Amino acid sequence: IGIVTIPFKFEGTKKIMMALEGVRAIKKWCDALLVVNNNRLIDVYPDLTFDNAFARADDTLTTAAKSISDIINKRGYVNLDFADVSTTLRNGGVALISTGQASGDGRVSKAIKEATTSPLLQDNDIHSSKHLLFELCFSESNPVSMSEIAELNDFVKSLNADIQVIWGAMVDNSLGDDVKLIMLASGFDMDHE
Repeated sequence: IGIVTIPFKFEGTKKIMMALEGVRAIKKWCDALLVVNNNRLIDVYPDLTFDNAFARADDTLTTAAKSISDIINKRGYVNLDFADVSTTLRNGGVALISTGQASGDGRVSKAIKEATTSPLLQDNDIHSSKHLLFELCFSESNPVSMSEIAELNDFVKSLNADIQVIWGAMVDNSLGDDVKLIMLASGFDMDHE
């Protein structure tokens, strides 16, 4: 898995084109590529200071890496492992790795929305991905109901009909009343970015 950044627009077309050439070159050696466009920091965090905006970008990348680690290393109720991550990301091209966390009414739908609208990890529409892996995490004190599973059904039905979906469920008692959705999607076309 490669993680790369693209320069700000003010750095000039020549530097951006060089970065995109670098992205294309590294793509040959990665199964999945996470692309962060620095210019998105301006759009997403216009009121933050320069250093705080970069800290948010770092947090986003840290969360992405931790999410993959959690999927591989933590045993789930419906278990996911390295083979599942590999199946989703191998030769997947540009990837989106994100999490969403929510509580209250519609908490699963809220977590889906948060995970699918990650502001820094590409402008890809999850509906056009070719591979999707997600893990739904919840506590034993507030487990997911079957009506909440229906929210996942509705989400998956809205995706590309040919998408390959792998899913899992894990108990995480640190969540309390929250649910957390870890999502990996791949198979996006890099060229539109």
